[in-house]
Amino acid sequence: GAHDGDKIVITNLPGWSAAGLFLLQNRVNASAVHPARAVERALAQFRAPLVLYADAVALLGAHAMSDTSDGLLTQGAQMADASGVRFQIEASLLAKHPDFEDLSALAHAVGADVWDWIGAGGEDHAFLATGHDLPAYEIGVVTAGSGVELIGVSKTPQGFTHFK
Repeated sequence: GAHDGDKIVITNLPGWSAAGLFLLQNRVNASAVHPARAVERALAQFRAPLVLYADAVALLGAHAMSDTSDGLLTQGAQMADASGVRFQIEASLLAKHPDFEDLSALAHAVGADVWDWIGAGGEDHAFLATGHDLPAYEIGVVTAGSGVELIGVSKTPQGFTHFK
């Protein structure tokens, strides 16, 4: 249902669950990493992802919507393909999200790529939607074409894949 000219919005910044998984898989000493609130949030989101169903209800006027449990770019590609359009997601808009600074600082502190977490992390359960005047955070635009593009990031984000 996404249409050329729709705005792409998201209810919260993805990447927190992937950050928590990274901390655990790499046995990072969480007490030595700052900001501590980012560590706590990442671990909490990995262990028990928060699903805010009220956010989905608020987006009932959307032309298209999905959660981001398989990752922002994966879900964006699925929505774009199903709608016969292209999703252009702007890294610069994601970087302006109020939670980006903490997530980016955490990635820097542990030697990770924040865009891997945001673009390909998964298990965050934010809601991704398209439409006009939607009550969520704008991250891009729907255009004619196909697929999904994360504009402003030179390397394709890497995350979990079922067939490694």
